[in-house]
Amino acid sequence: MRRYFYRLAMSIRSWVWMMLRFLSRYVFVVVLQAATFPLAVVLCLFVVYREESAVTGYPSQFPGMKRAFLWQPFRLFQSFDDCLDAYWYSGRAAWMGFDQAYYDAHWWLRYVCNVLWLWRNPAYGWARLVGFEQTNLFCVFQRDESEQWGKGNNLSWRVARNAANQYGFLLEGQWFFYRRRCFEIVLGWKIPWPGDPTNKAMLATRINPLKSYPAA
Repeated sequence: MRRYFYRLAMSIRSWVWMMLRFLSRYVFVVVLQAATFPLAVVLCLFVVYREESAVTGYPSQFPGMKRAFLWQPFRLFQSFDDCLDAYWYSGRAAWMGFDQAYYDAHWWLRYVCNVLWLWRNPAYGWARLVGFEQTNLFCVFQRDESEQWGKGNNLSWRVARNAANQYGFLLEGQWFFYRRRCFEIVLGWKIPWPGDPTNKAMLATRINPLKSYPAA
């Protein structure tokens, strides 16, 4: 009986500690994300060009091509797995109506696209910095309805433990309320995150009450 209550107490302590770790990091990252929006117009004045894989550790979209990144002291404000100019090279800037030659020749357009990318993915580097260490990651339990993502109501969660006996969770859900519009949440750590050079899963902070998906 004592062993049972000891295990129960240790389990409760682990879960409480997991939630405290998440909440403290959540507040930290959300504050930095909010700060990124006004700071982006200044941060994007400080850009260097480097080969993508040499900086991110991920495969390059265009091997050998030098891509835009924030200066090293500011780099945690941008996405850790992509370049600062990804808004243009992902095709999201197509609505602007400019071609590649115009983009290459006009600094102001590159600057605007860089700002828009920071606004889209604010403080991602910070989110990985406080991410979940994935060494010897073991899934304790999960519910998976990810096949319904973007299609209909769904709720998935996952709890995992790492080599340091730390627990992390991921909660994902969507509830559609008008046509293709839904309330969407992605909270916790994005476990598992395969192939990350630091072997961490970034912190997820998404709460979007008006997410919209295109018709199937």
